[in-house]
Formats: sequence, C-alpha cells, structure tokens
Amino acid sequence: MAQIRSKQIADFLSTVEWASVTNSQIANASDIKSYVDAAISLEHTHHTDEAASLEALISSANNDLSSVDARILAEEGRVDAILLAADADKDSFAEIVSLINAVDTVNDDALAVVIGNLNSEISSTNVDVASIDARITAEELALSNEIAATNGDVSSLNAALAAEVSATNADFVSSDARLTTVEGNLATEIATTNTEVSSINVALAAEIAATNGDVTSINAALAAEIAATNGDVTSIDARFTSEVASVDAALAAEIAATNTDVTSIDVRLGAVSGDLVDTVASIDVALTAEIAATNGDVASIDAALAAEIAATNGDVASIDAALAAEILATNGDVASIDAALAAEILATNGDVTSLDARVLAEEGRVDAILLAADADKDSFDKDSFAEIVSLINAVDTVNDDALAVVIGNLNSEIASTNTDVASIDARMTAEELALSNEIAATNGDVSSLNAALAAEIAATNGDVTSIDARLGGGVASLEAALAAEILATNGDVSSLDAALAAEILATNGDVSSLDAALAAEIAATNTDVTSINAALAAEIAATNTDVTSINAALAAEIAATNADVTSLATVDAGLDARLVTLEGTIMEDNEQSVEVFAGAGLSYSVTNPVQDDNKNLVDVYVNGQRVLVGSVSGTAIELLSPGYVIDAADQVIVVYQY
Repeated sequence: MAQIRSKQIADFLSTVEWASVTNSQIANASDIKSYVDAAISLEHTHHTDEAASLEALISSANNDLSSVDARILAEEGRVDAILLAADADKDSFAEIVSLINAVDTVNDDALAVVIGNLNSEISSTNVDVASIDARITAEELALSNEIAATNGDVSSLNAALAAEVSATNADFVSSDARLTTVEGNLATEIATTNTEVSSINVALAAEIAATNGDVTSINAALAAEIAATNGDVTSIDARFTSEVASVDAALAAEIAATNTDVTSIDVRLGAVSGDLVDTVASIDVALTAEIAATNGDVASIDAALAAEIAATNGDVASIDAALAAEILATNGDVASIDAALAAEILATNGDVTSLDARVLAEEGRVDAILLAADADKDSFDKDSFAEIVSLINAVDTVNDDALAVVIGNLNSEIASTNTDVASIDARMTAEELALSNEIAATNGDVSSLNAALAAEIAATNGDVTSIDARLGGGVASLEAALAAEILATNGDVSSLDAALAAEILATNGDVSSLDAALAAEIAATNTDVTSINAALAAEIAATNTDVTSINAALAAEIAATNADVTSLATVDAGLDARLVTLEGTIMEDNEQSVEVFAGAGLSYSVTNPVQDDNKNLVDVYVNGQRVLVGSVSGTAIELLSPGYVIDAADQVIVVYQY
C-alpha cells in the first residue's frame, strides 16, 4: 500500500513562519482539520463498505458450502440406508454384483461404473479442496501482508506526527525569539524617530526665532536706511541750490551708497532666505529619508509575506497531491484486493457449482441404481433390495467383505471431505475475524491520529494566544483567524505592521504638525516680506519721485548751467587770455600746469611735484566733470571715487600748481 511520506506531513505542519495574511488567503486550522477528517471519513467509509461487501460474499460462500454439505449428508444417509437395508446377510458387494450379473445381464456393469465414477468424484473433490486450501492460504498471506503494511503506515504517520509536533514547537521557539528581536528593533526605531522629530522641532524653532530676528533686523535696517535716505534727499535738496557740481557728486555718492546698502540688504535677505530654504530642505531630506526607510521596511515585510504565502500555497498543494496520491494508491490496493477476492469467490462458486452438479449427477446415478434394483427385484418377485441381497448372499459367499471395505472407504472419504470443509469454514471465520480486527485497529489508529492532531492544534492555539497576549491585542482585527489557524506565526508580523502603521501615522502627524507650523511661519514670513516689499516699494517710489524731481531740477539746472557755461565761454575766452598774462606774475616759484591723461583708475602721476603736496592746488576733471582729489604726494595724485569706473575711454585733465 502506498504510504504518505513523513516529509510531506512535516511540510504540511511545520510552515509556521508566515507574514500577516487574511482568512481568504490561507485556510485556518479548523478548515484543514475538517478537510483531513472528511478525507479520513471517506476512506473509512470506503473500507467499511468493502468489508461489508467482503462479509456478504463470505456469507454467500458459506451458505453455498452449507448447502453442498447438507446435500452430501443427505446422499450419505441414502447410501447408509441402502447399506443398512442390505446389511443383514451380505458377505460382500461382489456377491451382489455376481448375483446380479448371473440373474440380470442387462445392467451387469452399472454398479461397477457407479463405483468407478464415485471414486473419480472423490478424487476430483480432493483436488478441489486442496486448490481451495492453497488459495485460502494465499489470501491469508496477502491479508497478513496488508495488515503489516497498514501497521507500518500507521507507525510512519505516528512518527511523522511526533516529528512534526517537535518541529512545530521548535518553530514557535524561533518565532518567539524573532518576535522579541522585532519588538526591540521597533522600540529602537520609535525612539530614534522621536529623537529625530524632537531635533527637527528644536531646529525649526531655532530657525523660526532666527528668521524672526533677521526680519526684525531687516525692518530696523530698512527703517534706518529709509530715514537716512530721507535725510540724504533733504541734504541733497539743500546743497543743490548752492552748488550743482557738489550736488551731482553727492547724489552720485548717495546713489552708490544706497546701492551698496540695498545690495547689502539683498545679500542679507538672500542669506536669510538661503538659510531658511536650506533648513527646510534639510528637514525635507531627513523626512524623505525616514519615509523611504519606513517604506523599505514595509516593502521588506510585504516581500517576506508574499514569499511565505507562496511557500504555504506550495506546501498545501503538495499536501493535496500527496493525499490524493495516497487515496488513489489505497483505492488501488482495495480494488486489487476486491478483484482478487471476487476472483477467489467466483472460483469458489465455480467449484461449489461443479460439486453441486457432480452431486446431482451422483444422486441421479444412485436413483438409477435404486430404480434398477426395483426393476430387478420385481423380476425375481422380491419386495425389497434386502430380498435381493439375501438371495445373493445365499448363492455367493466368496467376496462377502468387499462391499464393506468399499463402503468403509467411502465413509472415510466423506468424513475426510467434511473435515476439510469444516477446516475451510473455520479458516474463513478466522479470516473474517482478522479482517474485522484489522478494521477496528485501523479505526483506532485513525482516532489516535485525530486525537494527536487535535492536541497539536490546541497546543498551537495556546502558543498563538500567548503571542497575542504579549502583543497586547495589537492584532485585534485578526483574532478570529488566528484562533483557528494552525500556522499562526503571521500574528507577530501583523503586530509589527500595526505598530509600524501607528508609528508612521504618528510620524506623519508630527510631520503634518511641522508642515503646518512651517507653513504658518513661511506665511508669516511672506507677510512680513510682503509688508517689507510694500514699504520698500513705497520708499523706492518716493525715492524715485524724489530722484525724478531732482533729475528734473538737475536737468533744468544743467540746462541753465549750460547756458551759463555758454555765456561764460565767451567770458572765459577773454579770461584765458588774461590768465595767460597773469600766470607769469602770480607768485614767485609758483607755476600752474595742465596735463591730459587717458582714464586709468584713481591714481595718476604728473610731470612736476605739486606745491607743498597741497591737494587744494589740484583740480581734476573727467570728461569735463570735476572729481575730488583724495591725496597728493609729490607727483602722485590719488582721486576720490566718483561712484563709477574711470577707464581708458575717459579723458582725465589735471590742473595743478607746482
């Protein structure tokens, strides 16, 4: 008989390291037990039906043997009656034959033929009995082998179940250790995340405070700058009326200073914005990394769960295939036994039918003898076969004991045949009892396996309850499935998923809170910047208005000045002539020089040393515009910055006294 391999059973019972799954993905313990119980019940019903069929066939054979035995006994009685009727004066059956042969020659060989046929029948019956005995012996051996194989299967199942229980216990120990590790890792991750969130909160609070400080500082600087600009504009207005050149230079310097201040403000605003952006970017990077790490953990758990589900499905498929193969093999064995038994019963029925036909033939032949005896005795005017025997005994006394020997041998053969039939009946009864005992033992083994499986399921459920208690009810949504699941290690993964989801939710809440606070801060900052921009725009507009006004006034002044210059050009031409005349007589040792240079920055070297290094004796014009002298040292003259770059395209005229 085919046997279920212990490895297949172990695969069925030992796959306990599953990730969290739903009831629709993996059958629970009660479903598996129901499936196994149904298969066992079906197999048990099949064996019970086969046993009932076997018992019915055996009962039919016994009835047939009993019928044959009764008919043989009836024929023995008839022969005994014949012999008893002739027993009084017989010497031998040969005397009867001799007498009959002497008196009646019609049927002289009939009795000899009957005796020969009877001996042949006895010999044939002995052969049939020997054949039946050999076939029953073979059936007994086959049944014994089947019982041994079934016992081996049950022992193998018991050993496999014991090994599986041990493996399941080891798996639960391993799962418990892994659960403890996962709990520790989760606690560490939560603590780390809380620390990072606290650090982010502290950094964000510091950044907000710094930003507020920067904004306050910018507001103060901007207000001071506006005030200074207003003061500068007022000063420019006052100075403009006195000296156009001074106003022009002062305006250029003021514009340069204002540009520098605005540039400084822009730089400072850029730095503050950059710091804020960098901080927000750092927070975003940290949060992104944390979310990515969390997603990685979830992906790893999902991958492990998918692999475990696939392995479990494979194990279930393997179990189904093994169980189907075992049922198929068992059905094949039962079918083979049924076929062999049916063939044996058919052969036995054939033997019984043959015996029945042969007994019927012998009955007919005995009846023919008796009829012949009646006919013969009538011819001798005798009333019974005893009269014929008496007559023959009176005539022939040679072989008086021959018939007694034949009859004794016949009785012995019949007794031996009855003994064989009784032995066969006893052996069939023993076979029936052995088969009944085997069925009962098999049922007991199945009950034992069911009890062991129920105990294992109960122990597994206890382990699951213990794990669930340790998790503090974190897998409440899966309690119904876990209570009935044999392989319930998905509980710890479900708990981890729930804890991880809670942690992710809390982290998301913290991030949302930080985002809201950051958004509020950015909005407030944007409002401040908008307010500053508005104030700055207003100030710039006012300044532009002032500059426009100044430009207009300056243009008017330039136009007037140009007119004055044009007017003065004529005067200047006359004065130049006078100055040329006066130059020779200005002061002893003092002379004035005019030198022209291509623009080269702020430093220039003249031909003659400036008198007394006095910068007030030096006038410098760049493209006709006067530029202030910063310092003089010998022939070296250093200009003050006019607010623009003096390059080679510019013409520099230096007028100095030496």
